[in-house]
Amino acid sequence: MKSNVRKLLMIITILCMIMVLLSSCVSISTLQTPETLEPGDIQVGAGTLVIYDEANGLFPLFEIGGRFGLAKNVDIGFKYAYLNVWVFDAKYQFIEGKINASIDMGASVCKSGNDYYYALYPMVLVGQKHWYAGIKGTATIRQHEFGGIAPTIITGARIGKDKFNMLIELNTIINLEDGNFGVVVLPSIGFNYKFKVKSRNKKNVIESQ
Repeated sequence: MKSNVRKLLMIITILCMIMVLLSSCVSISTLQTPETLEPGDIQVGAGTLVIYDEANGLFPLFEIGGRFGLAKNVDIGFKYAYLNVWVFDAKYQFIEGKINASIDMGASVCKSGNDYYYALYPMVLVGQKHWYAGIKGTATIRQHEFGGIAPTIITGARIGKDKFNMLIELNTIINLEDGNFGVVVLPSIGFNYKFKVKSRNKKNVIESQ
């Protein structure tokens, strides 16, 4: 298990270096399903959220990250999202069967200029093999001031196999700030690759499932 953790940390370091070289202060996309990874399994992925700016038109926000199976029905994840948003989360799957369901808590930090932005992302996800849906809250704090909560409705489809798959997702953001109601729908797409860990002769071996 220790060797798997070292390999995960090495993958995280490499991915972060890539994003720094390539280089919103919150994470909008979800790009994960309710299923958790098996203990010791590793998943890496990349994706993009597409927003529309009246001045620049369509504008992609790229992200890259990974997940690690910590224990049965529990995994943890991280991602780096453009611009300079670091996100960490933990997920617990409490229903496994024909319908899968999980709860997730994420947190992010972002530096923009001289200001730091923080956010919490409580989330519930449900789904099956080829679809998932859920609701996520985004609670923001800027310079010790609470910025409000924006609920997001998540709907997505998964295409591909367990080892490698593509996620296509819609994030419907409901704006309740200052008493003004509004809805924004933002699409995103992601790709994930999973390394399956199996025990062989009392040694952990990473192999593609």
